[in-house]
Amino acid sequence: MPYTKVNDINMYYEEHGQGQPIILLHGATGCIEKSEFGWGGLINLFEKKI
Repeated sequence: MPYTKVNDINMYYEEHGQGQPIILLHGATGCIEKSEFGWGGLINLFEKKI
């Protein structure tokens, strides 16, 4: 799992698709794995449209 250091925290990130990047931020209880709580259910849609 990729992480990058941002100030004093380790931030998890994922990269999908090609082209111009989109940064999606979720709230404190969001997650990628469960589409009902975050952006996970939209990743395939974004990959195809961009």
